[in-house]
Order: sequence, then C-alpha cells, then structure tokens
Amino acid sequence: MEQRQCIQALNRMQTLATYVNEMQRIHEEYGSELERLAKLPELEEKNLWMDLRDLFMFAHLKWILPGEKKYTDCVAFVFMSLVLVLGPATVGKKKQPRLHKIFPIWEIEANELDSEVTSLASSSGTNDSSQHYFTINHLGPASQGEIIYPISCCHVDIKTHFIKSVKKALRVYLKQKPRPISGSSQSDWGYSSAAN
Repeated sequence: MEQRQCIQALNRMQTLATYVNEMQRIHEEYGSELERLAKLPELEEKNLWMDLRDLFMFAHLKWILPGEKKYTDCVAFVFMSLVLVLGPATVGKKKQPRLHKIFPIWEIEANELDSEVTSLASSSGTNDSSQHYFTINHLGPASQGEIIYPISCCHVDIKTHFIKSVKKALRVYLKQKPRPISGSSQSDWGYSSAAN
C-alpha cells in the first residue's frame, strides 16, 4: 500500500515537472511576443487576455492565409478568451514582430475537414497522408462574413485536441465571463416594483 502511494506520488511529481518544463520552454521561446501582444489596446477593448495560466493548448501547425495558396508554418495558442496564431519568426539582423492573428474565442469555430479544405490542400501540393486537416472558421462581424482558415497538422491527436480545446475554452469563458448589470432584470435588482 505504501509503495503504491509512493509510486503514485512520483508519477504526479513527474507530470508536474513535465508541465513546468513545457511552460518554461513556451515562456522562453514566445514570452516576449506574448507580452507584446497582450498589451495591444484591441484586446482590452474586446475584453480579451493572454495569460499562460489560461492556456488550454499550444501546437505547431500549418495554415493558409486568405488569398494565399501555400501552407505556412505557424504556432497556435488556445487561451480561455482567444486563439492566437503566430506566423514564423523573421530572419535577419533587425528582428520584426511575427505575423499574428488573434481570434476572440466566441467568434470562431474549429471544425473537421470539409471539401473546401481538401481542394486547397491538394492545390497547395501538401495533401499527403502524414497531414491531418481541419479549419478555423472566423465568424466575424456581419460586414466581413465568415473567413475560413485551412489548418494542417502532423498528427490526428493534435487536430482532435485542438478542436476540443477551442470548444472547452468557449465553455469556460462563457461560464466565467462577468454578466453585465443592465438594470433590465429582477436578478440585477434593476426593475423592482414597490408593493403598496
């Protein structure tokens, strides 16, 4: 009994150490970029935040930007309030900020492969059996309409975990999102009638 408890404790410690090492690696590699992006005024305006404590998933992926024909390497972060996709780091003497796209979690859907992605994948020359495809659908303002970003990854588990992480982040965000006090409901004590 005591030996089994020791083994369980060691396994938990090893899992924790692995997690801490991964978070440290992410912070070392992407920390300055994440800090720069976290200070963008658009994030505060839309009530978005990037905090590694709210990170659901981190993955190396490939995506096709609108108007492009080839997949580009990227790194995706699924946070509680947003999904961040960072393009590749610039090479050269003067380090430029990475290309990035920030999707509010309530404006996107991550979906399994559809026929449009299949045609894009085959036309980009990357449709091979080692890649697994899905989409990020950005359901932005009505004036923009829906924008579909084809995504590719090297393992089916990454695709499945990414899609589940986006759905879970939305559920958690909606649960924790502060409800505005509008004055329009009894629960806010907004419209209360005096009993005479």
